Amino acid sequence: MIGVCILLWLASFVAGKPTASDVETPPGVILGTDYKSVPIPKTKYQVYLVGDFHGARETKWFLEGFLARLNQEVGLRDVAVEEDQVYERAAIDYVDGKVDRLPAALCLRTDVLDMIKAFNASVAADRRVRVHLVDIDSPMQAIREHLLLLKEKLGAHQVVIPDEESLRRTGLELIQKIKPLASEEGSKAELETIKSSIIANREGIEVGTSLPKGNPLHESREGAIARNLLRVLKCAGEGGVLAF
Repeated sequence: MIGVCILLWLASFVAGKPTASDVETPPGVILGTDYKSVPIPKTKYQVYLVGDFHGARETKWFLEGFLARLNQEVGLRDVAVEEDQVYERAAIDYVDGKVDRLPAALCLRTDVLDMIKAFNASVAADRRVRVHLVDIDSPMQAIREHLLLLKEKLGAHQVVIPDEESLRRTGLELIQKIKPLASEEGSKAELETIKSSIIANREGIEVGTSLPKGNPLHESREGAIARNLLRVLKCAGEGGVLAF
């Protein structure tokens, strides 16, 4: 059983918006307008999920302070972000200070990753936060890029990655050919994400930096995010995972 603490940021300072006292919340959900005053459940919880009733901009400010509290008070060191898994290595290198630039596809998460990078630079190595990207890859260009990276990682030089249009048609068959080469759990998980990405793309789903095409709550996408979050949780330490 996974314990999930759900925190909803409520921008009460915006004229006409409800305040926390105006909203009736179910058990297990905490409303907050100030990260300093939100209680942190320290037992029976493995995932801290930050969402919002009003705008992601305010949520990011909340996240910055709440991350520091979780890190200090419960030892949290893992943050999961809803973004294309293909860019995970680039995001990791960025928050670790190894590179100074992010892929253009991560432009909507730059402020979040900047915040994590600044936090990591301010604490000892044994307290630094690891970032995980848990979304499917989209559009097809990102799916192909992920396959090329995985091919290099596996040393599968004999595997030919076709162009985007051919990959849309034959990608699932290609994954079956690559599957025996992926013995490590992380590579297997990547293949599952790529498979879900292709299925969603075939159904007309594209989720990028502009307005999404199709239903962003497509079953293949939601299933991939859930699997990837569980994988992060399995590898995380006792401090749990903060999901943004």
